[in-house]
Amino acid sequence: MKKNQFDTIIIGAGASGLFAAIEASSKGGRVLIIERMKSPGKKILATGNGKCNLTNLDMKEEYYRGSASRLALFAVSEMPPDKLRRYFYRFGLNTIERNGYVYPVTEQAKTVVSILLREIKKRGVLIHLEEELKQILPAGDHSYQLHTDRAVYKAKNIVLSCGGCAYPSLGSNGSGYAILEKLKIAVTKPLPALTALCTPKKEMKSLSGVRTKGALLLICEGKKLGWEKGEVQFTNYGISGIPVFSLSRFAVNEIERGKKVTAFFDFYPEQTVTELRKILRDFRKIRDITVMEVLEGLVHEKWCPVLLKEAKITAGHEKASSLPEKDWDRLLHLLKEYPIPVNGYRDFDFAQVSQGGVKGSELTNEMEVKKYQGLYLTGEIVDVDGICGGYNLTWAFASGYLAGRAIASKQGK
Repeated sequence: MKKNQFDTIIIGAGASGLFAAIEASSKGGRVLIIERMKSPGKKILATGNGKCNLTNLDMKEEYYRGSASRLALFAVSEMPPDKLRRYFYRFGLNTIERNGYVYPVTEQAKTVVSILLREIKKRGVLIHLEEELKQILPAGDHSYQLHTDRAVYKAKNIVLSCGGCAYPSLGSNGSGYAILEKLKIAVTKPLPALTALCTPKKEMKSLSGVRTKGALLLICEGKKLGWEKGEVQFTNYGISGIPVFSLSRFAVNEIERGKKVTAFFDFYPEQTVTELRKILRDFRKIRDITVMEVLEGLVHEKWCPVLLKEAKITAGHEKASSLPEKDWDRLLHLLKEYPIPVNGYRDFDFAQVSQGGVKGSELTNEMEVKKYQGLYLTGEIVDVDGICGGYNLTWAFASGYLAGRAIASKQGK
């Protein structure tokens, strides 16, 4: 075989690309990974705050979104969490589980990258770093010609694992979409997902840095978009945290359509309005307690002046017993439905993943493009995005596994 001719070329040395390389090389064959960054696995290193949340034992259909969500479910059924853990165990990585979240026992993402790189090295897979794909051309003999900024290659199989648009500093710059569009492969416009949301509400500046547990309801012009419970972080530009990330894709889509979106924060999702009203009444009976002091026993101190101002209450330091019932009703309403208008979102530089990408209808269950035999797409370049909790990394591993397995099965025939 000629120097620049390979059985399989994989574009991108991220989670799905490395898994595809391991499987594609399992029955021999010459495999090359082309990575435009200086080092492989940069996005893996950033996952789980550097601890690498590999997967999650709690898998449900609604955890994956996008036109290829069913494909994601199939992929995960072929590489479910328990199998993924055994897969890593074979390579010498032990894992731990906490509340369904699975991590390497070292709690270091670099362990995962090191073990995957060690495995592909054993299999003779080559990696070219700081090299960027520019074009893919069907060669006419059931193979492909690849043009990079350094050389021209030829391969029977191509796996495009170059990511979406999220975190371009870690390697995903969206360049793969333009290459695929030249091949007339349908791509849904990429947008940020798992990102923070922006608000014009000035009160957020005084709450910057405050983390508050509760629930978030997202509404668009009277229509419920979603509800999530957990810790919300309030920032000088808006709201962040896992509940916000999980709902953000819906807000982003509606904002892109010019729709009006509002988030409602519930400080006490475990209590009904009646139960919370009783708590307020019980606290108001405490001798000489002020309105402000009642609130200080219910919410973070920085919330107290914000809630009083929103409720149009100026008697914060007056005795709670003297405040009219209608004022307490307004406070009660705010504690259950604090409104946060949403007028924007953090861009790809801050988003954990992209939504959009190649439509599921373009691909087989083996991640192969229906129009092009031997061309496979994996990971974030496909129109799949999962919620927080290891779901996007699971999809990356599983989709890479499917593509690599399909390639290996050809070589075994």
